[in-house]
Amino acid sequence: MRSPFADLLKEVARGARGARHLTFTEAREAADAILDHTASSAQIGAFLTAERIKTESAEELLAFSSALRSRCEDTGGQWLSEDGLDIVDPFDGRRKSFLSAIPAGFILRSLGIPVLFHGVLKSLPPKRGTGLYDVLQALNLPLFTGEADSKTVYQHCGSAFVNTEAICPPLGRLRVLREELSMRTLFNTVEKTLNPAGNARVITGMFHQSRHHVLKDFLSHLTHYREILLVVGVEGSGDLFVHRPSVVWKINPRSETAQEFEIDPRAARLNPVVNRLSMTTEEQAQATQTILAGEPHPLRDLVLLNAGVGLWLMGHTPSWTEGVEAAQEAVDGGLVASLLQKWRENSQFFVDRLSSD
Repeated sequence: MRSPFADLLKEVARGARGARHLTFTEAREAADAILDHTASSAQIGAFLTAERIKTESAEELLAFSSALRSRCEDTGGQWLSEDGLDIVDPFDGRRKSFLSAIPAGFILRSLGIPVLFHGVLKSLPPKRGTGLYDVLQALNLPLFTGEADSKTVYQHCGSAFVNTEAICPPLGRLRVLREELSMRTLFNTVEKTLNPAGNARVITGMFHQSRHHVLKDFLSHLTHYREILLVVGVEGSGDLFVHRPSVVWKINPRSETAQEFEIDPRAARLNPVVNRLSMTTEEQAQATQTILAGEPHPLRDLVLLNAGVGLWLMGHTPSWTEGVEAAQEAVDGGLVASLLQKWRENSQFFVDRLSSD
């Protein structure tokens, strides 16, 4: 007897002319079968490949995001009473750029905004590049990556790293299959939208602007966020360029509206450095340390731009240009360096606290 999943697979794998998008209900049924592994590995691989060729619809992405979120260990409420920000770099990492999201995030935290970095412990296909966890670890920060541990660190420090494969165990179980497929799948998009901490906002990116209509439609239905900033960013990340203007959309899911903005770094007289660099993890960490210590660095203005846009998104400043000024003051005034030092000093506290729980 053929399984219901096989019928859904047939619909998305009919070829260029015959394939169709699934309805939300159908896509949710497919997602449940994949995440609960009632579909076989061969069927799952075929489905993800067919979706990649067909390209996913907003409803399909929404169904898979909903299915993943329902399987998260902790989505019952806010981890902190303050409005926080999710920073979600691509889980397949970076190969040719500096992760300015990390120092930018720490600038926001030094100004009182909680920041939760999302990622995985080992970067996924297709890039298998440098990820957030790699650089945060190289900064010698006390990272505790279990679900309960991340929550404790976040509640105490207002900043932490969460391992999404721990928060959402079905994602962890799919890793072997994703490694074998070695290509981008719809999970590369939806795994960044889970919001386990109940944060108010998220910055996320895309690589191809031609997909912005689908992604805007998808993100506009994620009502567990108050606002979403969608960026045509560096290597598909949420990092804006500093050598040329960037297009961003500020999305309000509760009203299903999206405003388009052009962020032109020339308006803030920023140094137009091209963020196309091959850097080791150690070099990424060293550059981050140098910039946040207030020392001269070629990538400093790249970080200030991204921090400024984040401060504007969070309502800390009325404009992104004023956000750049606030970010510069935080760095040059030593606020960010002090924040990192305090986090490191809390290492033994977390060891004692987590081992006693």
